[in-house]
Amino acid sequence: MQSLLETFTRKNVLSKRDEERRKNAIYSWVFYADILRCFRRGAFVQITLSGKHAFYTAVASLLLAYNPASLASSSDEFAVFKFTEIEGNFAAQRRSAEQLTGQTGDAKTKYAITLQEEEFNILTHSYVYHPNLLTMELGTGLYYSQSEQENPNVANIEVDERGYNLNARLNFLKKKPYPFTVYYDLSNPSISTSRTEQYVQSVEKYGVNASIRESVLPFTTELDVFRQTQKGQGAVQTINTSTEQFQLRTYYNLGKKGFGQFDYTNKQYTSENGEVNSTINKQETFSESISLNTMLKLGEKRQFDFNNLITYITQDNLPDRQDLMWMPGLSWTHSAATSSFYQFNFMDSEIEQIETKTRSGRVSILSSLTKSISATGDIHSESIETVGLSNKVEGFGGNLKYSKPLSFGLLSLNAGARYDETGRETTQNKITRVAESVRLDGTQRVALSESHVLLVSKVIHESLARQYITLVPGLDYEIELPAGGVGQAYIRRLGTANLASGESVLVDYEYQTGGNVEYSSLNRNYRAHLKLFDYYSVYYTYSDTGKKSKKGFSTIPLYSLRFQELGFRVDHPFLLDTLRLGGEVVRSEQDDGISSYVSRNYEAFMQMRVFSDARLNLTGSRYLQDYEFLNENVDVRRQSVKLTMQPLQRASLILEIKNEKDVGGSVVRRIKTKLVTGLWRIRQLTLSVNGSSIFETQGANERENNTLMFRLNREF
Repeated sequence: MQSLLETFTRKNVLSKRDEERRKNAIYSWVFYADILRCFRRGAFVQITLSGKHAFYTAVASLLLAYNPASLASSSDEFAVFKFTEIEGNFAAQRRSAEQLTGQTGDAKTKYAITLQEEEFNILTHSYVYHPNLLTMELGTGLYYSQSEQENPNVANIEVDERGYNLNARLNFLKKKPYPFTVYYDLSNPSISTSRTEQYVQSVEKYGVNASIRESVLPFTTELDVFRQTQKGQGAVQTINTSTEQFQLRTYYNLGKKGFGQFDYTNKQYTSENGEVNSTINKQETFSESISLNTMLKLGEKRQFDFNNLITYITQDNLPDRQDLMWMPGLSWTHSAATSSFYQFNFMDSEIEQIETKTRSGRVSILSSLTKSISATGDIHSESIETVGLSNKVEGFGGNLKYSKPLSFGLLSLNAGARYDETGRETTQNKITRVAESVRLDGTQRVALSESHVLLVSKVIHESLARQYITLVPGLDYEIELPAGGVGQAYIRRLGTANLASGESVLVDYEYQTGGNVEYSSLNRNYRAHLKLFDYYSVYYTYSDTGKKSKKGFSTIPLYSLRFQELGFRVDHPFLLDTLRLGGEVVRSEQDDGISSYVSRNYEAFMQMRVFSDARLNLTGSRYLQDYEFLNENVDVRRQSVKLTMQPLQRASLILEIKNEKDVGGSVVRRIKTKLVTGLWRIRQLTLSVNGSSIFETQGANERENNTLMFRLNREF
């Protein structure tokens, strides 16, 4: 009791009000200590305190700590309300962008935007009674946006928008076993739906985060509930979405024996996005997911690791799907040199009423025979059942690795083999694949996951605002189907596409099943790698797969495959690493009867320090791929120049020019890119500059995008 009195005693003279508050705080601690003593004795004593301050203070004290003495020794001061910190920032930016599209030699269609924004925000940090009871982050801000947009499809518009931001976050009992947070955020960021359309979007989000830790319950429980709405309208597109999410997570810690984790997420998404002055269809997506993950360490020496993951996901609309996954696994450490693994995977997936069941199992062993030799072996099985197709694979395989340090480098050798028996039963000649996600980079072709594609029915782009847009073949993408539907199919983004490089699309297509057949296959693979003097590498890879029919008849030829690759790479520093020269030469050859090709890749680079604060990178490459059975080949040539320097103290500047050209196919494709990035910091003041110019051609179609942005930010 004496330590509590000393904690609350102040050296300065207190006013009558402060003295009263001090006494109430002391009485609350006495009240709390008496209750603890009564509970220890197994008795119940009713204590009455006069005054509402004593009651509130007693309740706060009960919530604050299990150990009053530890809190009494805290350096934080008790106060009814206290500011601890104020921070903020002022930012101003100007952005201009234009896009020119059209045919070579003709007048171009111009889209343009000029945007100027200013924003001021302030955020306060404070607490009530004590930082362990309630800390608050309260902030507000003002913004102003002025834009001019030029669009040939609509009248040119000028928009002035102004408003405010709000931020409120209340953190209760953050150091206690039952912390929780209540928050509300209202922000108005600028978003871009294309390079030449940008507008202010109102984003409102509020929710609760709460948790109960292991000192109260035998497991940690976390709750996250929020609602978020997004609204905005530009010259072409309007956005109106809402997201509601409930997430519950529990974690049970077993210490050295492992852990258990449970997750439940419920999410509802509503979208009324679309083009201005057009019919907008309301779309709703509801999804639920349940996941149970456990990891147990068993055995006297913890030599067994058992993992078990069960996940169930359901989604209504875009697309309708249900997924059930079960993946138990066991690893067994026999000794320092030998271990084994046992894995089983089960997945039942239904997408747009197309159900697919996948089961797979594997038993493998890894052993270090000597310091230089290691070996692996496995037995595996997999079955896939979907509408109209049943496919089962069983087999075994192994790999042997040899590594030997040499006086002039390192030698590595690998040899492996795999034998499989496959049984395929079909009741349909073709199957539909729905919503396969494919990432499209540049204008390079990307193979679809299934071979022998007959028809691609739909390609959809999911935009930033979750607006699903059906793309147009010949304008946004092109499909390369194999002759007669036998072989590999590819999709390629076009230079005139309404999606940027690196974005993903969802593809629906039909592919051949191949008929009823049983066949065996044997794969052999070898690899040799020699590293010389840390700067040079020579490597060779060879693999072949032979297939032999045992029963039935396959409507798709059972092609064998042979692949080999030879490469040489150098990366050599000179002049104390102020100059670095290198490159790589690779020749690959694949013969499979359906998509056979020969490819060569040549690359060279130079990195040099121009002066103390500047580095220059030069890169050039050429990639050629000649197909035997396809009309379209590849001949991509790339060059890039990049200069990184610090012209002033605390300033950096990056200049980069890139050029890519593909002349191997029937249509010439080209991308020219110029980039500039600058950053200058002076204490709490930051000035940044970003500019880009991208010129794309696809045959006679041309597109040019130019963007320049200045941003000034001052923090305090």
